[in-house]
Amino acid sequence: MQHWVDAAVPYSQSAYYEGYRTDCSGYVSMGWQLSTSYWTGSLTEVCHKITSGIAMGDAILCQTCGHVIMFDKWTDSNHDYFMAYQEQQTGTTAMYYKTQLSKLYNEGYFACRYNNIS
Repeated sequence: MQHWVDAAVPYSQSAYYEGYRTDCSGYVSMGWQLSTSYWTGSLTEVCHKITSGIAMGDAILCQTCGHVIMFDKWTDSNHDYFMAYQEQQTGTTAMYYKTQLSKLYNEGYFACRYNNIS
């Protein structure tokens, strides 16, 4: 994930980098090493919702708003703030940033884990 940040891979719904579309769901598809770039609405075909125990490599997904980010690590002992990876929107590049889980949950996001991770 970090190598896309280091390479400043620009967001695009039509461009590809290392075989993956350079939008949010393509970025998560790369992180999960999927065989193709899924779109945000189809990622639930390869992951399942989790309600606790969020860990590195889990996704925080919002199907209604069409966005997904990749969880990296907690930054607080309350497990609300965390570091994440994302491709956000046109005009931006892959980024690593701090965000808040409770805020995302209030916006309709949910946590999910790739099915091939135990």
